Amino acid sequence: MNKANTRKLTIISIILSLAAGSLLLNNCFSPYQGDGTILTITAPGNGSGYARFLPELEIVDLVHTIRLHNGSGPDQEKTGIKAGQAESFNVTPGRWTITIEAFNVAGIKRAEASRTVTVNPGQNNPINLTMGPPSFGVNSWAELLAEIVSGDGPQIFILRPNNDDLTAWHADSTINIDREITLVAEGDVTILRDENNINFFTVSQSPAGTLTFGRPGGMASKLTLDGNKGSFGGNTESLISVSGYSDGFGGKLEMYGNIILTNNYAYRGGGVQVSGGTFNMHGGTISYNKAEHIGGGGYGGGVAVEGGIFFMSGGSIEYNEALQIGGGGVYVGATGSIVNFVMSGGTISDNTATQGSGVALGFPGTPRFTMSGSARVNDEVYLTNGSGPTYRQIIVGGPFTNQPTGAVAYIRPETTTVGTKVLTNLDPSNDGEGILGNPNDLVFTNYYRFELASGMTGGIDNKGLLE
Repeated sequence: MNKANTRKLTIISIILSLAAGSLLLNNCFSPYQGDGTILTITAPGNGSGYARFLPELEIVDLVHTIRLHNGSGPDQEKTGIKAGQAESFNVTPGRWTITIEAFNVAGIKRAEASRTVTVNPGQNNPINLTMGPPSFGVNSWAELLAEIVSGDGPQIFILRPNNDDLTAWHADSTINIDREITLVAEGDVTILRDENNINFFTVSQSPAGTLTFGRPGGMASKLTLDGNKGSFGGNTESLISVSGYSDGFGGKLEMYGNIILTNNYAYRGGGVQVSGGTFNMHGGTISYNKAEHIGGGGYGGGVAVEGGIFFMSGGSIEYNEALQIGGGGVYVGATGSIVNFVMSGGTISDNTATQGSGVALGFPGTPRFTMSGSARVNDEVYLTNGSGPTYRQIIVGGPFTNQPTGAVAYIRPETTTVGTKVLTNLDPSNDGEGILGNPNDLVFTNYYRFELASGMTGGIDNKGLLE
């Protein structure tokens, strides 16, 4: 398969109509079946939207299996159905689950869809069905590794508790992600480190990979990546490493609710190390990780952002530590690079560090930290001096909403001289003189939401300056 076509899939909703040549479900009264119904299904074809995640040359050779199930009798199944080919099923009225699977010439499943519908006699109503990448159930780390290495294109893997060891899977090698992979737990699953000095997952820059944990809205089951630092306290690598470019292109990590990255020891980025590309944290928890280097220099207890962009819109980063350079929750900074941490939601709290228990903006490069919305850092944000006359600042990217009263962050700048600027606007041209009248001066309208760290004297004025 041409991996250039395996970019991020937008799930395709197929309107079930014969004229469109996609999928037709006709619920028609049949005089030959008494009070029964003939259900006619036309397999999706080239016009169905497959081209969004499969190459055209593969689409024309797809064959389909259509399976009907209602729980009160044997399943009905027909195989070898070509694109656009119609098949009829004699069914009784009631609830039916319709499953369609598409296979290539090598017999590998390339797409699937499933939906439960109510079939009534005398009705002829089109319905919607969603075709997406195939899903596969796996029960161990070795099985997941084998499936990802041998597979191609977007795939969804359903992770289930290990049949031999109900307590944990055992990660003894790194799985590299160079295409679109989604991991979803079905039953609580813990993946436990079983080898020193390896990432659990690396997300590739080229070919660009996308690794998604969970689903929007979260999962009923819990998926935990456990670094087992009690047994592997000398480990050097983060649980997940993302590679890419400074502008966010390249590898991508997506993390949703009920995902936990925990208990790992690494030189930098105990939970996640972002050296380029994009990390989107929509939910989940990064907790109890530690960044420490034997010779000194450990940073980013939870997350180390050394390139690319880290977007945090939900979830929590908590109880991590970085006792050398700093950044107990998140460290942002890299030599010669613009590095972005954009926080519009979620919480960072109860982390520990020599500098910046919550967030540390480091000396190298151009680290940028933007806050807005429901973002909240209950720990300190440390602002290094940077180079020359430029000091690190928190960028106020928008109003703060859905927030309890009190500070959204506690700032500790390296330079504490009165007049040092610690807050700026997303567009610095909107930085004002503390005069009401510019609605785009977000510092003026939000400066009171920021406080200085414990033990500091003075405050922050409406221009974002120390006073």
